[in-house]
Amino acid sequence: MKRDIDLSREILLIIEEAPFTGDAIKIQIPDRPSQEIWYHIRLLHQAGLVEASKFGFTGGEMWNAFGLTNAGHDFLENARNKNIWEKAKTIVMEKWGILTIEAIKIVFEQMTKQALGQ
Repeated sequence: MKRDIDLSREILLIIEEAPFTGDAIKIQIPDRPSQEIWYHIRLLHQAGLVEASKFGFTGGEMWNAFGLTNAGHDFLENARNKNIWEKAKTIVMEKWGILTIEAIKIVFEQMTKQALGQ
């Protein structure tokens, strides 16, 4: 399965909007199969942006998100704004030619420093 950085952002936004109950957050996105969502929750968990756990079932494994980590909130502070998100993706693609969470984090940091005049 291919990684979709925009789907990752969408999942983070959904998790942020969900009330914290301690239970798994039900994430459904039109035209996105559950397996694709679970896969991206797993990737976000591996990146340290969400608290999640896996549950095995007959067809494979399902990943449930429970909330954002502090790092997830920090990342989303920049990623929330669609214009900043698109600008960061463009910069990453121009400089490195690949889209990764880590590369976008670096660009967010550079953009913040520029905004602060550093």
